[in-house]
Amino acid sequence: MTLSHNTASGVASDTHPNVANAQIAAPRRLWIWRFLIFILPLLVIAGAVAAFVGMGALKPTPEEKEDVIKAIPVLTALAVQEDVTLKVNIQGEVQPRTEISLVPQINGLITYMSPKFIEGGRFNKGDLLV
Repeated sequence: MTLSHNTASGVASDTHPNVANAQIAAPRRLWIWRFLIFILPLLVIAGAVAAFVGMGALKPTPEEKEDVIKAIPVLTALAVQEDVTLKVNIQGEVQPRTEISLVPQINGLITYMSPKFIEGGRFNKGDLLV
């Protein structure tokens, strides 16, 4: 390898062509790496956004259908007011709402007890019970 000295500039340069190309290629490789690392992902994202917008603009619009209201057949009847007697058959134990104790005001012997005065019997107001 021969080196020639440039006395005017004081810089030594290689006369070998491979060394000169290697010095020029190093910044070019650095620029390519920077492009790949920083700019290429931004281009991919921008391309994806553009594709998304483009597909949205090219999609077909759906057909507009008019809503047809179909009548449902219904049976109707006029409401009539009338008295109705309902019979309900039930079973169970009946308990009185109020319960009283019958205590005489005087001491004495009971000589008469009404047949209505039994458990479950019915009587009206004013009936003689005892």
